[in-house]
Amino acid sequence: MITLRRTTARRRWSGVLALATLLSTVFTVAQAQDVLRVATRLDIANVDLHLTTNFDDRLPLLAVYEFLIGIDANGVPAPVLAEDWVWADDGLALTINLRQGVMFHNGNEMTSADVVYSLERVRNEGPRSSEFNQVTEIVAVDDYTVEIRLSEPTAALLGALANPIAPAVMVPEGEAERQGGTISRPIGTGPFQFDEWLPDQYLRVTKFEDYAVDDRPTSGFAGRREALVDVVEFRPVTESTVRAAALENGEVHIASALSFPDFSRLEGHADVIVEMIPSATFGDVRFGFRQGAFADDVLLRRAVIMATNKDEIVEALTWGQGQVAHSGIPFFSPFAVGIHEVPETYDLEAARELVAQSNYDGQEILISYTPGIWREMAVIMQSHLADIGINTRIDSLEPGSSLQKWQTGAFDVFVTGLSLRPDPMNYYMPFWHSESTTTGYSNAEYDRLNEEALGETDMDRRIALYQAIEELRRDDAPWYPLVHTTETVGYSRAIEGFEPWSAGYLNVWNVSVP
Repeated sequence: MITLRRTTARRRWSGVLALATLLSTVFTVAQAQDVLRVATRLDIANVDLHLTTNFDDRLPLLAVYEFLIGIDANGVPAPVLAEDWVWADDGLALTINLRQGVMFHNGNEMTSADVVYSLERVRNEGPRSSEFNQVTEIVAVDDYTVEIRLSEPTAALLGALANPIAPAVMVPEGEAERQGGTISRPIGTGPFQFDEWLPDQYLRVTKFEDYAVDDRPTSGFAGRREALVDVVEFRPVTESTVRAAALENGEVHIASALSFPDFSRLEGHADVIVEMIPSATFGDVRFGFRQGAFADDVLLRRAVIMATNKDEIVEALTWGQGQVAHSGIPFFSPFAVGIHEVPETYDLEAARELVAQSNYDGQEILISYTPGIWREMAVIMQSHLADIGINTRIDSLEPGSSLQKWQTGAFDVFVTGLSLRPDPMNYYMPFWHSESTTTGYSNAEYDRLNEEALGETDMDRRIALYQAIEELRRDDAPWYPLVHTTETVGYSRAIEGFEPWSAGYLNVWNVSVP
């Protein structure tokens, strides 16, 4: 676990009250006590969660959609819409028993036909198709039983089902086709139902009166998830100072992703609680293989990694509260042993020598990024690359355009982050296996090792395989990790039941506004 230490804010912040005068136009929600108001850092871009890997899309909509099997508070797969499951003795089938009486927001009961449809859509159309390579068939045994059949045993299937990225959430059978091929109006089984989305203004969800409450203990996305307010409104506010001022002035009840200066300023506030907890998310840099100088130049990619001062990034990005990320999986994973604990080499002189040996001829490299703190990371990266003679420019794009660049692989290098996933496969495989990557990366040995790890059931053997995968990741350098961030969230003392989560999601269920 990350040990937090107190530091003095490094910047002088002024003008908060002036910014607060804007809030009367930013926030227009009725002040009814049964409305929970949440300020997020970015708007959503896509409500069809099967097809999007964007964290900000999931943030509000996982109160509307639900998993068959989701992650608990510790990132471990747990039953949500599943009652339980059992493996066949030969490991070639997973039988899932469904909870009965679960209703969709359209008034229909969820059955195995809906589950089969949802899972088939995820594995055939979603960006994580490679995670389901061993699945041969998904069968509705009866109305409340589903069987997933495999070509070979795998220890990673539960992780694939629980992975919150492009999540395998349940939707009614045929729903995408009824809406023209993609889902534009979400229909799920969650405690809240979709009401309205006005881009750049708000996304509103309302209490689902026929929600089937799960009485198992609450943990992450699992267990009891009850709507205790009538309405939740998620409002995108890009500036941390404005989110903090809105919280301070009572305009919102919850403000996510606060900067450290705002966190420090609000500590001890009479009406506000602020919490900083170690984050399961880590920042990373991904090279493009469809265009640009890095595509066919492993020496240049290695030079960039060797020129990266991760300690400096921890200090600048998290005010010293984060932690260096050494490998492609989080430091708290049971797989994070051996090479995963070894820092990557920082050596400017060696990096300059690699640049000289590479094919780089001085051309400008465009640094793209996911909005938010990753822009600051891109700025630091630009400085590091200048130190070894690489000419760069930082891309300036709206969030939707940035996401499109990532999804199409139209970038030189991309700075972003990886949020909590339940299995090491979820980190190494979907974005970099040749069958599912958007980057254009292709390495037959990388594919082979990931496929072998996907099909392996022995824990010691899986650990050894992910050691080999990490070694190859360092050698071929398609991407590299940077820093574990922190989750810094503020919330009103007036609300009850809200608990920050290291996974970064804002769980608005079981929260009341007295």
